[in-house]
Amino acid sequence: MKSSTIKTIGTWVVRVILGGFLLIAGQAKFTMSAIWGPKFTDWGYPDGFLYVVGALEIIAAIMIFIPKWSKWGAYLTGVIMIGAAITHLVNGEAREVLSPGIYMVLIAILLLLLRKKTVEAN
Repeated sequence: MKSSTIKTIGTWVVRVILGGFLLIAGQAKFTMSAIWGPKFTDWGYPDGFLYVVGALEIIAAIMIFIPKWSKWGAYLTGVIMIGAAITHLVNGEAREVLSPGIYMVLIAILLLLLRKKTVEAN
């Protein structure tokens, strides 16, 4: 199998994992708002902010599945996860930083796979 084929398959595997996690997380903000709402309130966020975060997670997931927008979806996810990590740290939930950390690792892998090979001049 050619390395370009392996890279393409690897990129899609990471897209599916990252995008799937984001879709589940975003959907949970809407369908499990009785659980997520009080958490966002305890963290000091305004009412309804969980829906903004959920919508952004779903938008980022969709972007990740569209090859032309994958990089931008990864960047958006990174911003969301940085906010999540800071929220957990500020609220004394250091152990909860693991989840955004996993997303950040997947983002880094995806961005590495999406990099275009540069040709060195001789």
